[in-house]
Amino acid sequence: MPPAPCSPSWSGGRKIRELAAGFDDTPLYPRLTREVIEESAVLSSITVSLEALLVNWEALLSRVFMKLAPRGMGLRSLALWTRSWKSEYWEQSLRFKEPAMDIRSTISRIKLLLEGFPQPGPVERLG
Repeated sequence: MPPAPCSPSWSGGRKIRELAAGFDDTPLYPRLTREVIEESAVLSSITVSLEALLVNWEALLSRVFMKLAPRGMGLRSLALWTRSWKSEYWEQSLRFKEPAMDIRSTISRIKLLLEGFPQPGPVERLG
């Protein structure tokens, strides 16, 4: 006796037959491409001040958000780096559960990160 039309094996066989014939009515969800935006700056004078670093990162983030905001996009992750005047390199990453959509919340996360992971020396460049 053939399986009933409502049994799982019947619907699975029908789906396989349709796919083999080139028919697929499931919606297409394209993969979103990951966009990398890089910004950096050379400081006018070397600094160890947390506030000076935050001001400079805020300026860089404003450039990044100017590129993202018109498209309704936000930051999913952020890699921060500094280079000291003795060429010491520091790098830390931030990941966001939900995309960061504004500078204020992003800067507050950067401040927490900087307080936990101090710079190796006076900063000359950052990005």
